[in-house]
Amino acid sequence: MGDGPAAPLLAAGGPSRHLLVARSALEVATLRWLAPRFEAIGVPCERYDGEQMRQLVGYPAKAAVAYEIATIQPYRLARGLRRLCIAQGVQG
Repeated sequence: MGDGPAAPLLAAGGPSRHLLVARSALEVATLRWLAPRFEAIGVPCERYDGEQMRQLVGYPAKAAVAYEIATIQPYRLARGLRRLCIAQGVQG
């Protein structure tokens, strides 16, 4: 992320954890196809089987994939960019 003037803007979003849950054989196959593609682009995944999912969330799922991804909040980004521009002396 760096430590330049935009660092606080980039840090504002931060990673959030997502869970893709498979409830059918087709969805399990989709997760098996998807997880290596996420990992190929640098997004590590955790795989869960049906029993692990039942213990984790109490839901009768067949499998799941968990991953973290950085999200951007558009409003925060716009407000942060505005503050940065004003601090830099930019006038509109």
